[in-house]
Order: sequence, then structure tokens, then C-alpha cells
Amino acid sequence: MASNVKLEATKKTKDDSHVKNVAHWVETIAQKVPVVQDLEKRLDIMQGLDPLMDGILKEMHDCTDNSRLELLQKKAVKKEQRHKQLALAENETDNQADN
Repeated sequence: MASNVKLEATKKTKDDSHVKNVAHWVETIAQKVPVVQDLEKRLDIMQGLDPLMDGILKEMHDCTDNSRLELLQKKAVKKEQRHKQLALAENETDNQADN
């Protein structure tokens, strides 16, 4: 009978330690609930900003898109050369008219 009492006491001690362990985990999780709720709220706010951010990113891409830069530079060089040629032709015409 004494061994039965000792066995029951041992079981009770083990059960108590499990309960304390579970209680510790429940307390830890309960402490994190406000943090999780705050993060959920922030994520919801961020999801509401998605369309706005997409628009901003598109505008930034359009402003910083350099894919056509080489073509534009070539056109600018050709345009400048044409202006120089026209200016030279006008000077020659003016010089001929003066003579």
C-alpha cells in the first residue's frame, strides 16, 4: 500500500510539472497575442496601400527607364548635326550674298 501511495505521488508530481509546463506555454502565447494583433493590423494597413504603391512604382519605373536612352542620344546627335549643317549653309548663303 505504501508503494501505491508513492506511485500516485510520483504520478501527481509528473502531472503537476506537465500542467505547469503547459501553463507556462499558454502564458507565453497570451503575452504575444497583442503583438500578433498589432502585426495583423499593420499588415491590413499595408495591404490597403498596395494599389497606391503599385502606381508609385510604375511612375518611378517610367521616370528611370533608360531602355530608350541610346536611341534618344543618337537622335539628339543627328539633330545637332542637322542644325550645324543648316547653320553652315546659311553662313555660306550670307557670304555669297555679301560678295
